[in-house]
Amino acid sequence: MRHAMEPRPVQPTDPRWKPKRTVLVLGVIVQFVLIGSAVWYSEMTVTVVPATPPKLVSEVVSPEDAVFADTDISARKGKQLPPVDVRKAAIGDPKQLSDGSRLFTENCASCHGPSGRGDGPAGKTLKPTPRDLTRLTGWKNPTRLSDVFRTVTVGLAGTQMPAFDYLAHEQRFATAHFVVSLAPGRQTDTEVTLAALDQEFALSAGAKEPNVIPLATAMDRMLAERAATPALRESATIDDEAGQEVFKKVVEPGGKDRLLKLLTTNQSWREDVARLKVLATVDPIAAGFRPRVRLLADTEWQTLHVYLKGRYPLGDQ
Repeated sequence: MRHAMEPRPVQPTDPRWKPKRTVLVLGVIVQFVLIGSAVWYSEMTVTVVPATPPKLVSEVVSPEDAVFADTDISARKGKQLPPVDVRKAAIGDPKQLSDGSRLFTENCASCHGPSGRGDGPAGKTLKPTPRDLTRLTGWKNPTRLSDVFRTVTVGLAGTQMPAFDYLAHEQRFATAHFVVSLAPGRQTDTEVTLAALDQEFALSAGAKEPNVIPLATAMDRMLAERAATPALRESATIDDEAGQEVFKKVVEPGGKDRLLKLLTTNQSWREDVARLKVLATVDPIAAGFRPRVRLLADTEWQTLHVYLKGRYPLGDQ
């Protein structure tokens, strides 16, 4: 019994097995495990190559170089338009605002901006800059609906604001209502101002829509009428640096022949700068101009007019 209770003798430890060696072996094992994991992960992981970003436009297109899409229209016979009840038309409704918003986007937003703040892309080069329609300060005309209708109809002298008299009366009222909605607090119309508007544009008497022919047909007729017009010649020398600068800015490369043909065909431009402006802007590309010719200031038109008369004198001059 005593033998069974005696403690067992402690076995001697192998002197070759040291704690430092234990740490070393464990470190080697851990390294093998890490290397193996890395190899396995690299084989199992799918490398996602980022998609090639879309190629950006290689050059900046400025607003004045944007090509206006001139779409020819079909011939149609004119008709008598119904009279307009001015007092009823002066009362805005949701349909007028909806139509006005669409018409504003189509005809006005390029200069006045989509929100009417005067920040449209085509307006950045205009002098004076387009009106911020959301503010009521600095207006040349009063801010009543009737005055906005008048400006839409006849344009605004001394600015680049053109006339939109080709729009139907209802469309002009719709556009005016939308413009008025951009800035609360405008002056309101009275019976007197509405009666004056009616009398000025004969709104209650109706209107006659003119006959319309395609641009190509009109040009053919004009060419036929001017077939016997004396030819122009290009002057070899002309001392007009300012005019030459405007000329180079607005005439297309390779457009000089088209320009000379147009100026020879219809020489009414020689007497009137306004006529030159019409000929140049109806279809700039066909006339040999860049579309930016539509954005010239009045002083630049005068300079160009004088230059062209000197550059293309009559054959006997």
